[in-house]
Amino acid sequence: MSVFDLQSQKLLHKLEGHSLTVRTLAFSKDGAHLTTGSDDARCLLWDLSSGAQIASLEGRASRVETWSM
Repeated sequence: MSVFDLQSQKLLHKLEGHSLTVRTLAFSKDGAHLTTGSDDARCLLWDLSSGAQIASLEGRASRVETWSM
């Protein structure tokens, strides 16, 4: 997944961590973090200033179709 600056149209980060299709995402209210949910049955938490994955929620039996923060 790619994160762009909309004004400059510059690529900021390429978020790599899921092994299957990302189905859902949610931004934190302050815009500092992003969570993604995927067919790989994991939810990942990202720091948008650095592009780093900072947490992984695993253990689901099936894909993640919805997620909110």
